[in-house]
Formats: sequence, structure tokens, C-alpha cells
Amino acid sequence: LILSSILAEFGFLVLIGLNKVPNIVIHLFHFVSRLNWCLADHFMMGYDFDFLEFI
Repeated sequence: LILSSILAEFGFLVLIGLNKVPNIVIHLFHFVSRLNWCLADHFMMGYDFDFLEFI
């Protein structure tokens, strides 16, 4: 569910076009995605996937 929301956010950015989106909005989306992954790592302790290193 969390992964699908992140994919939806990036899909939304692609539809708008990265050139039209202010940098602060892009940074905000990255921050939200990072926060979602931190929460996912907290609730799924057995799930070890270092996605944060790719951002």
C-alpha cells in the first residue's frame, strides 16, 4: 500500500512534468517518500530493503 502511494506520487510528478514543478515541491515529495519508507521499515522489521540509499 505504501509502495503504491509512492509510485502514484512519482507518476503524478511525471504527468505534470519535472520542468514545471518547483524544486521545493520535488524535495517535499522526496521527504514524504523517505518518511514513508522509514515508517515501513519500522513496522516491517523482517523486511530489509535499503531503498533509502537509492534516493
